[in-house]
Amino acid sequence: MPRDIEESDEFRTKREEIVPDAKLFDDITKGITFAIAKKPDLCALIPGSDIRVVKIRATPSTPPLSIFYRIKNDHIIELLDLMVRD
Repeated sequence: MPRDIEESDEFRTKREEIVPDAKLFDDITKGITFAIAKKPDLCALIPGSDIRVVKIRATPSTPPLSIFYRIKNDHIIELLDLMVRD
């Protein structure tokens, strides 16, 4: 069963700054958020932490992004941070 996705305050703030259109952001990330909700260990751990990162390619409307997340517990994935990649 897929885990629930929660956005941290920091993630939400960055999301609103980088991609102000919430529907657009959902459209470009729904596939990857569904994938990590179903299989949270899909992406490797950042060494020495409990944080994982998933990279999203640029679209005509958005820059390339990195989403940092962690497995909070057996039921929740927490999106921690969002960054624009070079």
